[in-house]
Amino acid sequence: MDHYQPESKERITSTLSRFLWLDCKHNPQLKDEMLEHSYKLLNIFECWAREDGMHLPLSPEALNTALQRGAPP
Repeated sequence: MDHYQPESKERITSTLSRFLWLDCKHNPQLKDEMLEHSYKLLNIFECWAREDGMHLPLSPEALNTALQRGAPP
């Protein structure tokens, strides 16, 4: 079975960060306060990944950085 091996220094572009923030903001399953406390989102993303057969190590720092970067000023 092939497993995805992420590079140690993956970068998320500003555009992708904006899409992620917008998707989280407008997802009826996610509450606005979760965007301010991204650690609460990590478990949700991990659950969704498992449901879709993805076994990826998710980084709370990467998620936090992406959401902060994607948020409007």
